Amino acid sequence: MAAILLPLWLAGCATLSPPLLGGRASRDYERTLSDFGEPMIWRKADGKGFKRRLRFIIMPQLLKIRLSIRIEEPIRGKPYGELVVLRRMGESHFYWSLDERRRFRISPDDLEELNDLMVASELWTYERQTWRDPADEDDYMCIHGVDLLFERRLDDTYYTASGNGSCEVPGEVRAVLYKAMEMAGGPAFHF
Repeated sequence: MAAILLPLWLAGCATLSPPLLGGRASRDYERTLSDFGEPMIWRKADGKGFKRRLRFIIMPQLLKIRLSIRIEEPIRGKPYGELVVLRRMGESHFYWSLDERRRFRISPDDLEELNDLMVASELWTYERQTWRDPADEDDYMCIHGVDLLFERRLDDTYYTASGNGSCEVPGEVRAVLYKAMEMAGGPAFHF
């Protein structure tokens, strides 16, 4: 695990992971959820009452904005999403304030398109915590980018993947994020 996290940390590209993995990455994950005011979804109990829960956290390192897009599919009721936008306070990377929090409706067509994009990208088949090819580890360098965290709670399973959008995430995976940003109707940017 340290072999994966260390190159990312040295490059200034944070890797977030849920508390089940422990260490610095887990503390960063908990702090990020706290900054967003977002619930945990990694524990088995967090899936109760839902068919599926998805969360996309997008954190550009050079912009003064961060996004969390959570998509909820309750067992009873219609799917909905929640967008949280944070803005950086001053020049510090450590102080963020809530800029916007709102729910949004999800049309069946949008949900189907998002599902198709996730299937086409093979998003949930990537090895946990990174999209980077371990064979490239010696030559890996990322100075800036967009830190990403994808989470999925489905029945009794939890899956997460994280990485740097500018440095390592395939275009098919970025398309999933672009669709989620479009559905949320909030700030959008390409990387």
